[in-house]
Amino acid sequence: LNNRVDLAMKRQEIKIFEQSMTMARLGMVPEMEAGFNTEHEPDGAHVKGPAFETEIPVFDHKQADRLRVKFQIEFCRNELTAMESQARLEVRLAYHQLISTRNIVETYLEAIPVQREIVKETLYHYNYMLKGVYDILRTKQEEINVRQEYITSLRDYWIARAELGHAVGKIFPAMP
Repeated sequence: LNNRVDLAMKRQEIKIFEQSMTMARLGMVPEMEAGFNTEHEPDGAHVKGPAFETEIPVFDHKQADRLRVKFQIEFCRNELTAMESQARLEVRLAYHQLISTRNIVETYLEAIPVQREIVKETLYHYNYMLKGVYDILRTKQEEINVRQEYITSLRDYWIARAELGHAVGKIFPAMP
């Protein structure tokens, strides 16, 4: 779950909302400004002195802002939990798909030498005039079909392997 980019983005979104919650809490402290002020009076006198401004929240205590951020955090946490469950399911399905395609590839790897031997034996029978030309062509076609199905299953294996890598969130190194 630590390798998935989408989960990392959702975790970062939760952190951002938690920081905004902190800012919303700090928003309870009224904004203050202080400075130094000079004014010219119409009679020509100069008035100098400190200036201090603050807002006093009478009706708006920013409670709605804090509640909104709190519910956004809760919503994002629920989304993260759902995304983690979905990621686990994706990994489990991709793993089972990889295992089944690998078993199919291994089955075809065992079938190719058997088909080669069948073609060889059919040629012996043809040489002894026990089989016809069509028998040789049919067995050779079956051997070609087994090789094509092997290639297709090998392609499916690599696709399943890539999907598992995507589900896990990292690329697997090539196997020798």
